[in-house]
Amino acid sequence: MIQLTALSEQLLPTQVRCAGSYSVVFAQQKPDGSTKRRDGTLQIHPEAEKVRCHLRIGLELHTLMLPKAPADQLTNQVKQWIDDCANGRLERAA
Repeated sequence: MIQLTALSEQLLPTQVRCAGSYSVVFAQQKPDGSTKRRDGTLQIHPEAEKVRCHLRIGLELHTLMLPKAPADQLTNQVKQWIDDCANGRLERAA
């Protein structure tokens, strides 16, 4: 399973509250015990009534629109969406 690194996950609550483009890092445990690192870019665009998010991982580009919500709820929704996109669960990421 591919997951955000601890630092990327720790920075996410601040990032979802501010407009900008942010680097995110993913880690994947391989069967031999080593870790594969993957980089991505998360863009956050707050609008009047919603928040638009773009996630680029390699050649993949994913987009999400969420209604404005309290920061902790928004963070949880964005984190779940990022996890779903990174692990190919696109039916859940929509």
